[in-house]
Amino acid sequence: MQKTERSLEAALKHISQVPPPWIPRDVVLPFARDCLGVKAEHEQRWYQDARWGFFAQILMAQAAAVGREHQIENMLEPVDWNSLNPLLEKNKGVILVSYHVGPWMALLLPAARSGLPIVNISGAPENVQPPNSISVRDELGAKTALAKALLHLRRNGIILASPEGRWGNRQREMNFLGQPFKLFSGIGELAQLSGAATCFYTATWSQINRIKITLGPLIRPRGTGEDWLRDWYTAYLGQMRAQMRARPADLGFQYGLWDTPKGGLQWINYGQKSSSAEENSETGNDWNCLFCAY
Repeated sequence: MQKTERSLEAALKHISQVPPPWIPRDVVLPFARDCLGVKAEHEQRWYQDARWGFFAQILMAQAAAVGREHQIENMLEPVDWNSLNPLLEKNKGVILVSYHVGPWMALLLPAARSGLPIVNISGAPENVQPPNSISVRDELGAKTALAKALLHLRRNGIILASPEGRWGNRQREMNFLGQPFKLFSGIGELAQLSGAATCFYTATWSQINRIKITLGPLIRPRGTGEDWLRDWYTAYLGQMRAQMRARPADLGFQYGLWDTPKGGLQWINYGQKSSSAEENSETGNDWNCLFCAY
């Protein structure tokens, strides 16, 4: 039977109606109960939404990889960039903080087309980094990234970064969802040193075919020095925690699952150990063909 290609929107709808095989409930539900506080009566709905969000994340990545960014853009609700104007009038620049929760890949598209001087701090491989990026992928990039970002802010530019990303030469450990969690410490230090305002820039699935992007201020930290930094990161993680608890479809499990029984938020890649499409097909996990229709 001949394969045809679904659109991104059609594929997202299809996986909600005919979900592909996913991680068994007894593997993923301890994370939902212990870390997110999901109650027993909500577990079935949580599992369904989290499963859809997992495959939606894969579809988004596949769409971007094959040049279907326009199909992602068609699902975006408008972003009100005017809310940054009062902050930019202070001539200290603005820091936009995001995280790898929700359809986060969509954040780069409106940022690139905003007409604003937005520079992204990125740990992605150079061949897939967005234009106007400061790379922290290698050791030299990680060491010089904050100096470059600070210079851009002093020119009243805008920095976009994800402090919970895996790249950077300094890390900070905090408690998150009851367990130790390491973050890239440089972004909070950049905010403190520059005096630039910090805003959240996050994405969520408002519907199966709609993505809402939120742009709003970070709670202003109190105190000075280490107290100020602790407040900044606490506010950042608080926003991330609230979205993870309220929106199971936004979890995405970009890097696998958090392996909670071993302590610490460590990622495992259950069901994705093989990169072979043939082996995945044999186990019912033909995730390379989510766009396919027969």
